[in-house]
Amino acid sequence: MKREIKYLFILLLVVISLTSCNNKNNVSDKELVAKYGSNQISTNDLYKKLKEKNGLDTILNEVDKDILNKLYKKNTAEDEYYQKELNTLMVTYQTRYSSTYSTFDEFITKVLGLKNQTEVEEAIRLNYKKRQATQEYLKNTITDKEINDEYQKEKGEIKASHILIAPENSSDAAKKKAKSFAQELIKRIEKGESFEKLAKEYSKDSKEKGGDLGFVNLDSLTKNFREALDKLKINEMTKEPVETEYGYHIILKTGEKKKASLKELREKIVQKLVKNKIEKNYSVTQAQALIDLRKKNKFKLYDIDLEKQYTAYVNNILN
Repeated sequence: MKREIKYLFILLLVVISLTSCNNKNNVSDKELVAKYGSNQISTNDLYKKLKEKNGLDTILNEVDKDILNKLYKKNTAEDEYYQKELNTLMVTYQTRYSSTYSTFDEFITKVLGLKNQTEVEEAIRLNYKKRQATQEYLKNTITDKEINDEYQKEKGEIKASHILIAPENSSDAAKKKAKSFAQELIKRIEKGESFEKLAKEYSKDSKEKGGDLGFVNLDSLTKNFREALDKLKINEMTKEPVETEYGYHIILKTGEKKKASLKELREKIVQKLVKNKIEKNYSVTQAQALIDLRKKNKFKLYDIDLEKQYTAYVNNILN
């Protein structure tokens, strides 16, 4: 259907120049789309209606799809993204909409406004390609200063051990009990008991290794755990339990490595900066990326009304 609309627009752009001077009541059969009683709808009439309703969105969607499909070929990462998003849609349907819509196909049509699962796949894969384009666009906007500033924040990998005391359930009483027990273990360790032995006995994580996590990257850790570990010196332990969504941790820093050079970390830093920028305002950033991509592909609108709409849209996004 979308492809038919695309070709219809192209056809109508040609026809409009031929019919613009014709009187509405004096249209040849070749220029007619429909006729009923004494009324008639010409290609010119239809074009104006389609343009007013969603002309710009339809054209941009077709242009973007064509550019992105040529630029990015299917790969394993895209397949995995598609399967993950499709599974999410399936779960959403089963948990929230199955009582309202008898089939997944009906849910797709009524809620998503798509005709069938083929269109769902097309939409999901297009979203993935838009994200690729957005990431590449952002990569080109990152400055050396941003990279150098981020490098200064980088730390080498840190070796750590922990004892995790998890509450029995999510109640306040269970959390209070878990925290109190963690505090008790800290006191026992400070009096000389073995951290490793207590971890093997009580920890809910890394129990078999005596709580040893090995060398970890701070960026991979949850916020509270990361901040607490970052403040410790080698062989120093937290004085109070550190709360995360998993429970209460007693953290011991056991070693660290010198951070790698800027050259070695550059790509990792760029990826981190891209991720941070995307998370700040993805919809606007994606719009900027697609505007830039269309410009590189010499996109031009020849319809004056649509061109004005697009110019206003671009100015709103970029300014």
